[in-house]
Amino acid sequence: MKKSNVFKVLPVMMVMGLLVGIVVAACDKEDHISPMIPTVVPNDTLPQVDTLPQIDTTVTAADSAILKGQVLSCEGNGMPGSEEGLRYFPFECDVVVALPVEVDPYGNVTLSALGVTEVARVHNQTHNGRYRVKIPIGEYSVLPVVDEKVVVQGLRWSGQSWEVNRITVSANEIKTYDITINYQVD
Repeated sequence: MKKSNVFKVLPVMMVMGLLVGIVVAACDKEDHISPMIPTVVPNDTLPQVDTLPQIDTTVTAADSAILKGQVLSCEGNGMPGSEEGLRYFPFECDVVVALPVEVDPYGNVTLSALGVTEVARVHNQTHNGRYRVKIPIGEYSVLPVVDEKVVVQGLRWSGQSWEVNRITVSANEIKTYDITINYQVD
């Protein structure tokens, strides 16, 4: 190759490498948003999970809200007076937002057996357990799901019945709802 051709090809190769790097960085998003209803239109904007609170107020659709949170697995002795030994780890699962549902923790807890009406489903992030999804305004149950079964250790007990992680969201609201899966005692 002539010396003059090397100086023509080298800048082109550098620019191509830079463009490939930009494309890879753009494709490596942390959050996966999976709205089922309503359909997201191109001008909808969603806040990033780790944004500052003053930026975390942009929901443009008047009939929808943002639900976000973290799903963690708690291990250790959670008895009163023993909380210092608890450890929390990200728990990988689908987070299903459904019309309010009652769950019998001792019966069949598959989504199909419960007759769940899904509004949205999103898979949380493996490395930190975070999730975020756009949903219509209303009242819902937020269910941690693995292999199409509700993880009952992630449901809240009200003293008399399972609350089934009930939430209510209003227009333009950004609601944080964290779920803790209580699995085992050391």
